Amino acid sequence: MEQALSVVMGNNDLWPLLARMMGMAGGAGLVRLGPEELQRATFSAMGSVVSRLVAIGPTVLVLEDLHWADPTSLCLSTELAALAQDGPLLVLATRRPDPGPEPSSFERSLTTGPVPLHRVEIGPLPEEAEQELASSLVGKGAPRGAGEHAARAFANEEAILAFRSALEIADEDGSNNEVMARAAAGVWAKLAEVLWATWRLGEAREAFQAAIRLVGPDDALQGAHLYALLGKLEGCDYRHSAALAAFDAAEELLGERPWDKGDAWAEVWLEVMLNGGLSFTSTATSRS
Repeated sequence: MEQALSVVMGNNDLWPLLARMMGMAGGAGLVRLGPEELQRATFSAMGSVVSRLVAIGPTVLVLEDLHWADPTSLCLSTELAALAQDGPLLVLATRRPDPGPEPSSFERSLTTGPVPLHRVEIGPLPEEAEQELASSLVGKGAPRGAGEHAARAFANEEAILAFRSALEIADEDGSNNEVMARAAAGVWAKLAEVLWATWRLGEAREAFQAAIRLVGPDDALQGAHLYALLGKLEGCDYRHSAALAAFDAAEELLGERPWDKGDAWAEVWLEVMLNGGLSFTSTATSRS
C-alpha cells in the first residue's frame, strides 16, 4: 500500500494519515493531532489521492455497504463524490434496499449536486443464477442448493465486517466501563462463532481470547461459557492440550456444584463435561 501511494503521489507524505485511517502500522506519530484536526487532515489526504488518480485517468471509486457507514464515513464519501465534477470519476456505491436515514441523507445530497446520480435496483437472484454462481465458485456439477450455501458464505463475510466495525466503534468510543466491556465481549464472541463457521480457526481463537479478556471477574458464568467454546474450537483444531486447558479454566470459574446455581450454569457445566471428557480434571469422575 505504501509503495502504491509512492507511485501515485510521487512521495509518501500522506502515508501516516492513510495508515491510521485503515488501522495499519505507520500512523502512530499522529497522536498529537486533535480529533477535528486529524479528521480534516485525513479527508484532505483522501481527496488528494483521488484527485491525483482522476488526473492520471478515468477512476472508479467503490463504496460498499453504505447501510453500515457511520456519519464520518458518509461525510468523507460526500466530499470524494464531489470530485466527479472535476474529472472522469465514477462513484459506485452499494446499499441494502432500506439503508436507514444517514445513507439516505447521503444520497439526497448527491441528487442536489452537479454530478448525475443513477440508481440501479438489484433483486434476488433466480434459482438458475444461484446455480451458476455456485458452479463458478465450486466448479461445474455443483449440487442443487449450492447457490444458497454460497449466499450464506457471503452473508458470513458481511457479518464479520459488521462485527469488526462495531468493535472499532467501541474502541474509538474509549469508554472504560463494565457495560461497554460486556457488550464488546459479546460482539467478540459472535465474531468468533462466525469465523469458526467459515473455518478461520486461528482468527476465531483470537476473537474468543479477546472476549475472555473483557469479561469481568464477577461474570464467572459468561467467562466459563467462553472458555467452553474456546475448548471446543481447540478440539476441532486438534490442539488437545489447549482444549483441556480451556475446559480446566471453565471448570474453575463454574466452581463447586454449578448445577445448583440455576439452569444456565447447569447447561455450561454439561457442555464442559460432554466436550472436555471426564478425565480433564482429577475430580471429574466424582461429579459424573
